[in-house]
Amino acid sequence: MFPTILTALIGALAGAFLRFDIRKNPRAWLLTAALAAIALALFWLMPPGQELYAIWGFLFAAAAAGALLCGAALRLRR
Repeated sequence: MFPTILTALIGALAGAFLRFDIRKNPRAWLLTAALAAIALALFWLMPPGQELYAIWGFLFAAAAAGALLCGAALRLRR
């Protein structure tokens, strides 16, 4: 359980950092969309029994969630 939580936190922090890093760009929301699209593609293309696809998909989904939360926090802070 702890490795799963740690992986989710690392992915979310990476996504939040990437989103915060490009906050001046008017199309910064595309980062969140790209991360979510990569996660969905990995989940949909996952062959049966391939846990590596699920792990990478989970990381990208956590990064997309972190980027989304960071973007919302930056929007509220204005």
